[in-house]
Amino acid sequence: MRFDFQNRYLDLYFTTATVKDWKHLPKPDPYKQIITNSMAFLASEGSVWIYAFVIMPNHFHWI
Repeated sequence: MRFDFQNRYLDLYFTTATVKDWKHLPKPDPYKQIITNSMAFLASEGSVWIYAFVIMPNHFHWI
């Protein structure tokens, strides 16, 4: 990993999270809302920069 002068990561990461046994748990909208609210919180506090994401029926990806 590389750091800039303020000790921030300069590399991009592709992350995938899946549901156990590939079940379709995120399919209902309340589960999707929990995922997007969590991403928004992490981005607003500066923990992550989210450039793109996609929510699939049984997993999600984010960059």
